[in-house]
Amino acid sequence: MAEGVVTPEFVAALLELHAAGLMFRSQSADASRFWRFQDVASILRLDVQRLEITARESGTLKPYVFEIKGELPEEPFDAIWRAVHR
Repeated sequence: MAEGVVTPEFVAALLELHAAGLMFRSQSADASRFWRFQDVASILRLDVQRLEITARESGTLKPYVFEIKGELPEEPFDAIWRAVHR
């Protein structure tokens, strides 16, 4: 799990890795998202505190940039990357 915020809304939330996909869990239900791995087109580590996930929603690819509180360790990023690219 990585705690952070997502742009452009800057919503405080958790990014969780699940067996079937990625969960962006926000206190605001309308901002929360679940992406199945087959709907994630790419995952990119922009720097030690930012992560970009591009996912298909309603047939359209949408990029989400997450700003992580602190540094994003290699191990969680690698686990997400492996899950998306299996």
